Amino acid sequence: MLASGGVIAFPTDTVYGLGCDAANARAVRAIYETKGRKEDKSLVLFVSTTSEALALGEGNEAAERLAECFWPGPLTLVLKAREDCPRAVVAQDGTVALRIPNHPVSLALARAFGKPLATTSANRSGEPEATEPARVYDLFKGKIDVFLDGGKSGEGRPSTVVDVSGKEIIILRRGKITKDDLEKVVPEVKEKRPFWVLFVCTGNSCRSPMAEGLMRERLKGHERSGIEVSSAGVTALDGGKATESAVQVAREAGADISRHRTRSLRTSLIQESDLVVVMEPRHREEVLGLAPEAGGKVFLLKELGNPPRREAIPDPIGGTLEDYRACRDEIAQCLDGVAAKMKAVSKT
Repeated sequence: MLASGGVIAFPTDTVYGLGCDAANARAVRAIYETKGRKEDKSLVLFVSTTSEALALGEGNEAAERLAECFWPGPLTLVLKAREDCPRAVVAQDGTVALRIPNHPVSLALARAFGKPLATTSANRSGEPEATEPARVYDLFKGKIDVFLDGGKSGEGRPSTVVDVSGKEIIILRRGKITKDDLEKVVPEVKEKRPFWVLFVCTGNSCRSPMAEGLMRERLKGHERSGIEVSSAGVTALDGGKATESAVQVAREAGADISRHRTRSLRTSLIQESDLVVVMEPRHREEVLGLAPEAGGKVFLLKELGNPPRREAIPDPIGGTLEDYRACRDEIAQCLDGVAAKMKAVSKT
């Protein structure tokens, strides 16, 4: 199926992925369309050996040392693309992202196919990554050609992405492998990544998705600001929808959250976020229960309002549209304070 240009879903050591023959430009385009991914975001090439990777990207001492230490595993290396690298997966800056996965199915698949696989996480763009096969099947049934069910995949935390294409070693995305881990192998690792804001409520079906949607709307026209916004719920299940009332009142304020999918709060989400904004004091307790070290970056939304208050944003679940509108307006009134806190935190 891969050889004929098909798109498949399969488990990896991090999350479920979508994959195709990297040399088939039509198949690569199909992955972008299936996922709803912007084409300026390049895919990752899965290979089975370091020698295969270095035939596609220009290696150097740092790349070789990191590969030796962390491959197979959750590390993606960004290298300058060689002439033989499939053009469909080369980024606009002439680089290519490469990884050897540490999962029996994906590693065997890469070995059996014998050519690089163009891959991305098996979720719709902007939605939570998937580790459960049932969710992947529901998302892409009828839209892909083969689904390999390998049971639950990884822990939902993506690979660490490190750019070693230039003179500096730069983390582009945090993942399971930390900066401290990297610096045990190579010196002076820098970090260039978005500023992540995480809104937290109970079920991630009304308050936090409204806050996420309203903040995204504020950031329109500032896509290069380096700010990413997401949300999660302390009791949420992955893959649910925002309530109809939340979608309606958010739309009235110009924010579209109709494609929102609920996400469970995880330790990794807290650790990767720079600012965590919660709706109730008990949500702060839940956050700190998962990540006690995060105390300095967790704030009650109304604490950031004007005037600041140590009060909860009332949960409108089960209420009327007017209850939802009142909740939306309370959230909106606090977003100036969130923006100011983002600016203050980013300077520290």
